[in-house]
Amino acid sequence: GAVYPEYEYNPEKAALLLQRCGWSASAEKPLRLFTADAGLFVELAEFLAESFIRIGVPAEIEVLSWEDFQNPVYLAPAHLYIAGWSAETTDLDSFLYPLFHSGSRNSGNFGAFIDAYADRMLKKARAVESADERT
Repeated sequence: GAVYPEYEYNPEKAALLLQRCGWSASAEKPLRLFTADAGLFVELAEFLAESFIRIGVPAEIEVLSWEDFQNPVYLAPAHLYIAGWSAETTDLDSFLYPLFHSGSRNSGNFGAFIDAYADRMLKKARAVESADERT
């Protein structure tokens, strides 16, 4: 698996980096964080909102029913949202294509990720017939 560098928890440095980028709390609307009404998701949203607020980023949480959370119309005003995904197989059609292909924007690609290179690679991977090579 991937190995990521560890980052020191440093809210002061985070606030400084935001300032260097020209971000100003007074000029920005609150960050809107949406989540489904599921215990762990709500707890995580609260933690994230508190973390943003600690570095001077106003944040609001909106908790939606699971039905509303699955509707892109309700997620459209969100800056961030918390979701989970469980794939039934390791095949790319089970999770990569629905989550990241531009053509899936109204079904699984709720973040509206659009990237021509990613689309080409996903399409190329879909053409591979060997199950061993696809996973």
